[in-house]
Formats: sequence, C-alpha cells, structure tokens
Amino acid sequence: MTKRIGGSERGANPPSAVLTHHWLVRRRGGEKVLEALARLVPGAPIYTLVYDAAGMGMTAAPGAPGTEIAGSPPAAADDPLAGREIHTSFLQRIPGARRHYPKLLPLMALAARRMRLPPAELVLCSDAAVAKAMTPDPRSRVICYCHSPPRYAYDAVICAEYRAALPWAARPLWDWSIPRLARADRAAAQRVDLFVANSRHVAERIRRWYGRDSVVVHPPVELPLPPPGILDGALEQSGRMFEQGAREVEQSGRMFAREGGEFGQGGGSVNQAGASAYQPGRSVNQTGASAYQPGRSANQPSESTHQPGRSVNQAGASADVPAAGTARGEHYLCVGYHAPYKRLDLAIEACVRLGRRLVVIGEGPGVPPPPRRPEWAARGVEFRGWQSDAAIRAAYAGARALLFCGEEDFGIVPVEAIAHGCPVVACGVGGATETVQPGVSGVWFERQEVTSVVAAMEQLESMRFDARRMFEAAQAFSLDRFLESMRRVIDG
Repeated sequence: MTKRIGGSERGANPPSAVLTHHWLVRRRGGEKVLEALARLVPGAPIYTLVYDAAGMGMTAAPGAPGTEIAGSPPAAADDPLAGREIHTSFLQRIPGARRHYPKLLPLMALAARRMRLPPAELVLCSDAAVAKAMTPDPRSRVICYCHSPPRYAYDAVICAEYRAALPWAARPLWDWSIPRLARADRAAAQRVDLFVANSRHVAERIRRWYGRDSVVVHPPVELPLPPPGILDGALEQSGRMFEQGAREVEQSGRMFAREGGEFGQGGGSVNQAGASAYQPGRSVNQTGASAYQPGRSANQPSESTHQPGRSVNQAGASADVPAAGTARGEHYLCVGYHAPYKRLDLAIEACVRLGRRLVVIGEGPGVPPPPRRPEWAARGVEFRGWQSDAAIRAAYAGARALLFCGEEDFGIVPVEAIAHGCPVVACGVGGATETVQPGVSGVWFERQEVTSVVAAMEQLESMRFDARRMFEAAQAFSLDRFLESMRRVIDG
C-alpha cells in the first residue's frame, strides 16, 4: 500500500528514479531539457516548486494531495512529460503563485528543503535555482544537470539588475533573502553526487561558486528538417563532433572518479541506438527505450525520438531550412524570456540607431509594459509576446539575423536560429562562444555596448552565410546526441 505524506510518496514500491525541476510554468529551454531527461526515466514522477498546467500547454487531473497528473498537450500526444505525477511544494497553495512565482524567491529554499523525495535509486535534477535543495533519500544517487547556478545569488552585477527592477518597498526583503538563498544553494550543491554542466562556461561557474567539478553535456535543441541532399554530410560531421564530445565526457568521468566522486561507479555499459532508461549494473544491447528497472534485461522495439521540429534521421523529408542563397527578410529578431541580463535594451537601441526593424518574441521584465509598446512600434520595434513553436520557426526562417546580446549560460535560441539558416549576432562571452562560429553562423561583438552591437550588425550585413553549413553545424546539438551523452554519464 502506498501512502502519501505532504506531497511526497512513501510505500513498499517507491519509484526507481525521480525527476526534479525548479518550476514548471512555461516551456522554455530548461523545460525542453527536462523533456529530454524524462525520456531516460519513463514514468518517473516530477517534483517541482510550482506547476502551471495551462502555462505548460498541458491538461491536469487531480492526484493525491500535493500532486497532479500531467496530461498531453493537444499538439503533442507523445509528450514525454504526459501521464506523470507532478508533486509541488507548499508554494503552489499561495494565491497567484503560478504567475508571480519570482516574487516568492525568499521562500524557495525553505520550500525546496521541505520537499522530501521518495527513496529512489536515482534523483535526476534539472536546475537553475534551488531544485537541488529538495531533500533526497540518503541512499539515492543525485545527478544535477545544471543550467547555471542562480546568477542573481552570486554575481553582484546581475543581483543589482534584478534588485533595480523591483518596487522600492520590496528591495529590503531582496537584500535580506539573497545571502540566505546563496548559503542554502551552496549547501545543497555539496549533497549532489555528480554535476553535469550545460556548457564549459557554466562548468566554470560551478567550479567557482560551488567548488565542484562537472561533466559538460550541451543541451538538446529542436532542429528542423534538413535542406535536400545534405543529411548524410550533416550526420557524418555531427558524428565526428559527438565522438570527440564522448571522449571528453569519458575523460572527465575518469578524472572525477580519481578525485573521489561517484561518477564511474554505476557499472552499466551502453551499446544501443535508441533512448534507454537508467539501469545501473546492466549491460545494454538494445534498439529501444526501456524503463528504469534495476536488473531487468531488455530487448524492445525502438521508441523513436524524432518529432516534427526535432532532430531528424529520415529520408525524403521536406526541408524546413532555406536553401543556400535564399533571400531573407530585412528585420532582426530576439526570442526568449527577456530577463534583465539578456540585454534586450541593447538590441532595441542598436536597431533604432541603425533604422532596422526588430521583432521581439517572448515576455519578461526586460520587455516594455504594454502601454509603452505603441511608441516603440512607431520606431520599428514590434513586440509579439509568446508565440507557438511553429510561429517561432517561421520567424527564424524569415529574419535577417538573431540578436543575442546577453552573457548566456549556453543559449538554445542561437542554435535553433542557426539550424534554420538564421545567422546570429552574439555577445562574445559565455555559452554563445560554444555555438556561434564567426563567419560560419554569425558574428561576435566584444562589449555589451550599443556601439559594439551596431558594428557587429554592420559587419554581418556585409557577409553571406550558407544555410547548409549552418544546419550541419547545428547537428552537434541534436536530441539523439544529448540522450547518448547523458546515458554515458548516468551509466558511468
């Protein structure tokens, strides 16, 4: 018999793996990584601070106290998150939490610590905040895929930017809560058995702020169908890049094990073509995905990971990427959740100064409030709010270039743009330096100043880019590559 206490599951048959994530309110880059991780642990429950089914584009059915059952969004019946138990913290019961969860930051560390995870063998944590602070069973192995340590807790400049965006009356509470959140986050980081960083840039932050080593596995990116005639070449190139990445993962794992970490102790080996689940101690030779069940041998039909708009390995598909030389639009593009550090202000000012039209997709504190948007529209800046995946793909395909002005952890958006033949003007610091190749898929600018962005835009406008070469470069970040790399990490 299973008993549920305070939103956590206890019983004779606890799950063999658990997923954790900071919050589930909208499908952005971190949530897409969670979707991919979920493919490795089919059926694993999800623990999160706050869950908004509508914002995630899903339906929800009531479960046990503190849980909901996630349903499939209408457009994606094969959603890897569908049908899972979603366990939430006490923050979920606060009126307005689904929409105003950032304002609950002072309570997040406490809420996370009070979430007691079931005694699973594996806790697979996807985190950019304090999900790692949830309390695992002492016997669980905790692997944290770190999108970034929370920069507002450690970086004085970012902290000041967030503080400045708050109402005056809320700033003393911010000043009180941030040091406490940083202490709680550092303490939680010491309970993690293995960190996986989404970029070398983030790996350095993990080393600097947590004093921990990590393995680098770039996140998966939704890729379009290829232009005709280049699929074989793209797969050959991405295969070479993946083999190099796999060697780096194995080398990092050996170094981590020599330093006394848990990495390398799983005992599993992998020889498979499809998405498998975590099964420690099991040698795998199969072509499909299996559930995480220790000691179970599997030989199952393949579970395809290919979906429209995701990585593709099929013949005869129509192209979503413009052919080389195809004329693009004259406007620039910004996409995503526009937090202050994303520096949307630089993109806006650069486009106004050059007299270029700018389309902004997404929302966030960096976006002007609706009453001010008409005056920006008169200056050539159009704010479209959140858009569907199909609309974003069309925007990539039609823009002159993507403007990516922040110092980003990794940056899934630039890779999506590159895969659609859209070059990128990127800040030459951070994750973009691992994805944007100058002269091949875009240009870098050196300083986060309007004049530097303007110079980079003018440089890009004098260049020509080959959509096929850009598509080939993006294959290194496909879903299949991510799953295979993470299997290697988990099996150790």
